[in-house]
Amino acid sequence: VPPPSEKHRACDLLEYQYGAEKQDGKPLSIVTLCGPFTTKDNLSYDPLQDIMFKISTDKPDVVIMCGPFVDGRQPLLHDGVLTTVDEDGNEKKSTYEEIFYQNVSMLLEEMYLNDRTMKTQFVLVPSVEDAFVDSVYPQPPFVENTMKRNHNHEYGDLGLHFVESAGREEEKKRSNRVHCVSNPCTLKINELTIGVTSSDVLFHISSDECNANLTPGTRMTRIAQHLIQQRSYYPLFPAAKGASLDLAKADQWEMPCQPDILIV
Repeated sequence: VPPPSEKHRACDLLEYQYGAEKQDGKPLSIVTLCGPFTTKDNLSYDPLQDIMFKISTDKPDVVIMCGPFVDGRQPLLHDGVLTTVDEDGNEKKSTYEEIFYQNVSMLLEEMYLNDRTMKTQFVLVPSVEDAFVDSVYPQPPFVENTMKRNHNHEYGDLGLHFVESAGREEEKKRSNRVHCVSNPCTLKINELTIGVTSSDVLFHISSDECNANLTPGTRMTRIAQHLIQQRSYYPLFPAAKGASLDLAKADQWEMPCQPDILIV
């Protein structure tokens, strides 16, 4: 039995859609991205730069970004020797957090500095493939666990606080631009309820499923229905080979309600 749908009051719907501080009669625009955001032969993050240019032009209301942001499977990161090139062309050793800061946080910060009217909000969803977080499902939101290294830098600094202050340093009251959420998570954006998980659960289910005589083109839809019908973002037990699940926290991948949109 699917979980109950989220209910909304008519006055709330009117406020979301027509409120001067809300949509003001305009349609809600949501963009979803999924990592990895690099190619196999470099760490330049060119694909992410291209899509961010498009986002800065279109200015959607919300961008949901699912990891991995720093993919531990990337050949240049797999051996743990991290070498990046700074603005002067000099090679230097870097941490996983520095790679995130230089290629994700700084890109967002630059976008807000270039256009101070930008109101797009970003939702960051971690992945078990991210190299700088615990690779066990479910995962908590990103946290900047900073530790002093020298006068200029801190270990564990993701740089997201710079995104929040970019171009509005003098403002005392400011809304969040970046929202770090757990994996999986259930979000509410205006009247829409959105379920998100960055685990490859569809592939895991399809690897263990037996079927025959199905209508062509319905396989992925049917597999996704398992998540709704079983009220779970990971409705597979035992878990697929290679998947790292904390069964003591199985309640954290349950669906609290039926989402209007499911992102997997």
